[in-house]
Amino acid sequence: MPLATVGFAAQLTTTLQSGDRITPFYGANSFKEALSAAVDGDIITLSTGVFNATEISKGVTIIGAYAFSTDVSKITKINSLTVSANNVTLEGIRLGTLTIKGTENLNIGRCYMELIKDETNHNNTIVTDCLIEAYNAMSLSKNTVIRNSCINYFSDINTTTNIALIENCNIPLFAYCNNSSSSSYSRPYAIYRNCVLGFYSGNYYLSSIKDSYQPSINFSSPSEFHNNKFVYSYYLPYGNTYLKSWSINWGSCTKSNNASLDQYTIKSVSDVYRLNSFSSDGIRGPQNHKDYPAIPVISSSSIDTKTDANGVLHVKITAIARD
Repeated sequence: MPLATVGFAAQLTTTLQSGDRITPFYGANSFKEALSAAVDGDIITLSTGVFNATEISKGVTIIGAYAFSTDVSKITKINSLTVSANNVTLEGIRLGTLTIKGTENLNIGRCYMELIKDETNHNNTIVTDCLIEAYNAMSLSKNTVIRNSCINYFSDINTTTNIALIENCNIPLFAYCNNSSSSSYSRPYAIYRNCVLGFYSGNYYLSSIKDSYQPSINFSSPSEFHNNKFVYSYYLPYGNTYLKSWSINWGSCTKSNNASLDQYTIKSVSDVYRLNSFSSDGIRGPQNHKDYPAIPVISSSSIDTKTDANGVLHVKITAIARD
């Protein structure tokens, strides 16, 4: 057994917990094999490394080790994943593309997603403590909730009858300025609370902006904005130094305690995830997302044995886990 354990240690490992039974699987296809053996309600735990893509067609919980690194030795990575079952939970996984197909009660926590998109209607999708480069899963959504996350940009829009709830989020590319006098960037209809929302400009208008130019963001009902911060930003080296001011047209939106910030320079793509500095006053703006490992780290452990007067062996195992 010790030799077998050492041999498997260097491989990708998946464990399937079904009731009191735990079954290990090994290799790049171990995730698929565990999912094939699973039933609704089971828990699948993935080691670090890159697992083969698959479709989740059962209501299971899938827990990876960690998501917020480019080092595959430290993260659980799946290049493509499709969810088509109800009551699925994803946690601690770095994903290339996540596709949602007609799910109910999908929970996504502490994941990094390059793209999240939908193919059919989905209901009660909840996203928490995630980093998302492109969110394209709003148009077919109902009752979507996004909390404590950073979203580079939304690439589609929902309907006015299915507004979302977005709280404590950074959205650096929330609005985009083009060559006209106002922004027409698609924004989801939502109740926005405690968010940093970026009014972004790139190289589109370098030759057309003048000192007197004042672009604006246009909002419309039924969206609501409460305790948010708005910031104008540009991406070097394409930024423009001529833009002096910008404005918000609230329309008939409900709003309270919103504020504007000074210009912010984005020097690299990774900077779009670093707007948390704007919440230093502790009143408005998001808190940092929780990026700690999904699988607890054992910081210390011990095994104590003792034989009592009757010759019975007692074993005490103690482990302290860092969240």
